[in-house]
Amino acid sequence: MKKLYIGFFISLAIIIIFIFGNSLKNFINPNLDGNSAPGPTITLNGKSMDHSYESLCWNKNCSEIKQNPPSIPITTVKVGDIIEIAWNKFINKPNRVILNNITTGETVVYHLADSDIEIDMSKQAYPFQYEVIFQWYLGASNDLRGESYLNFKVRTY
Repeated sequence: MKKLYIGFFISLAIIIIFIFGNSLKNFINPNLDGNSAPGPTITLNGKSMDHSYESLCWNKNCSEIKQNPPSIPITTVKVGDIIEIAWNKFINKPNRVILNNITTGETVVYHLADSDIEIDMSKQAYPFQYEVIFQWYLGASNDLRGESYLNFKVRTY
C-alpha cells in the first residue's frame, strides 16, 4: 500500500511539473527564449508582401526605448484583398499585439490572445501606414522584456 501512495505522489508531481513547467522556468530563469524577438509573417492573399520588421529589445527593460516608424514602399491592394499577420508559430507568444494606423493615429486592433490578425480590405484605402507592436511581459508584472515592430503601407486602387 505504501508503494502505491509513493507511485501516486510521484505521478502527481510529474503532472504538476508538466502543467506548470513554463511558469516554473520563468520563475527560475526569467528570460525569453532566443537572442531576439521572433519574426511574424505578413501575407497579402497568401503571398508575402513588403514590410519592415525590427526587434527593438529582447530580454532587457524595454520601457524607455522608442521606435520611429520607418519609410517603406506602398503595397497596392484591391477591395476584398486579405492581409494576414501571423505569429502562431512563436515559441514565446506575445502578451500584447497592437495594430495601429499610423496615418490616422487610430488603434485598430488590440489583442491579448494568441490569435493572428486578419485585415479585410473592405473599403477604399488611401495610402495608410500600419504598425503592429508585439510585446512580451514576464509573469503577471508589467515588466516589458521584449518588443518588436512590423510596419507596412497599403493603398487600394
